[in-house]
Amino acid sequence: PPVILDATHISALEFVSLGDLKKHAVSK
Repeated sequence: PPVILDATHISALEFVSLGDLKKHAVSK
């Protein structure tokens, strides 16, 4: 699913690398 970076809790970075996060990021 798409990820909205502003709504993503920082703890998510423990499970998902920032690179993968940005790969699925969507702009609002």
